[in-house]
Amino acid sequence: MKVPTIHLNGTSKGALMEALNEAYAVILEAVSKFRECAPNGRDFYPQGTEAHYEARKEFEEQYRKFYEVLRYVDDLREAIDAQQPTIRG
Repeated sequence: MKVPTIHLNGTSKGALMEALNEAYAVILEAVSKFRECAPNGRDFYPQGTEAHYEARKEFEEQYRKFYEVLRYVDDLREAIDAQQPTIRG
């Protein structure tokens, strides 16, 4: 992961952390809303016995992608938060 270097001529640590914290919160909200869209067996049984299983598998694959992005944002937050500003460019 390439992490921005906090320095005097760049974006401030506070601005980066604020944006990443907001992004994290929005992704968590999206995860919650997406979870409400989970496949319900009652919506698939007319399509056959495997339809709900397949829909659920597809849903879980997409759901995991939210968590990949969430982990990325969290790792970035931690890396930036651990930095002390440097005078080097």
